[in-house]
Order: sequence, then C-alpha cells, then structure tokens
Amino acid sequence: RKMLKFSTNLTAEAVGLAASGAGSLEGSAAVMTSWAQRRFGIAAVFGDHSGLGPKSRIAPAEMLAVMLKARTSPTGALLEGLLRDMGLPGADGKAQEKAAVRVRAKSGTMNFLSNLSGYVVAKDGRRLAFAVFTADLPRRAAVPVEQREDPEGDAAWVKRARRLHGQLLHRWAGMYL
Repeated sequence: RKMLKFSTNLTAEAVGLAASGAGSLEGSAAVMTSWAQRRFGIAAVFGDHSGLGPKSRIAPAEMLAVMLKARTSPTGALLEGLLRDMGLPGADGKAQEKAAVRVRAKSGTMNFLSNLSGYVVAKDGRRLAFAVFTADLPRRAAVPVEQREDPEGDAAWVKRARRLHGQLLHRWAGMYL
C-alpha cells in the first residue's frame, strides 16, 4: 500500500524481482510482461517494475482493460484497497475530500507526462474504471540530460495535466454515475 501511495520505485523493483524469481531485472520484466499478457490479454511490454524505464509500453486502452479485469477478479477488492482514495474532483479539478463520490487511483508522473488510472466509485457502489494518459512527448524528448531532475516548465505542465484529469473524472461521474 505504501509503495503505491508514495511511489517508491525501488520497492516496486525489489517486489517484482522477488515475485518473478528471475535473476536479473530484464528477466524479471520479461516474466511480468508474459504474465500480464496472459492474465489480462494485453500486448504491453515491461522493461522494469516501476514503469520508469524506456522499454515499458502500455496503451491507455490496455491499462483500462487491466482495471476492468482486475475489478472482476477475486483479488479486485485487494487492488482497489491499495489505491489512493480521494474525493471526486470538482469542476476546478481539485479533490473534494467530503464528496460522496470517491476516486481510487494511482498516478504516474515523469517529465511532461502525467497518468492516472483507477475507479470512480458512487455512493451506491457503482464504479467506473478509467485510464487517462497525458504527455507532451516532443517537450519530454527535448529535455537535456542535465535538466531531467527538474526541467523548466514541467511543474506547471503537470499541474495543468492533473487539473485536466480531475475535470474529466468530474464530467464522467456526472454523466455515468
């Protein structure tokens, strides 16, 4: 739970290596790729367990398929219980902590890239699964190596992306829940 809440990528790598039993990160990622492809019927490829490596690839539709299939599996409740819980964002994109509609999700953020996947949960238990991937790939590619820790303009870009995520969730909840 803490690994997902605080995005401790080193823990993700250690857990993945331990779970796969492979002797290398590359071998372990291959085991995870094969398992995910069989279990969820996706074509995603993983280069590591944190999602930070350049070899990892998953499409938003594939992430949504994972969220939908995980929700209906015996361990689905376990996954949902591990995700961060927050109130549905308002029209301004900011989480409303006292909202009856909840969002249970995991974000992933890197330079000029911000993703969010999870569930919007209504008071009566109805759920929407979602996966939102936002990126400015040309800007990301243009960041010099020496500026990758804190590239100019990234913080403002991520703030706008997260506001967009919140606005989408607000709209979808209003339309479908």
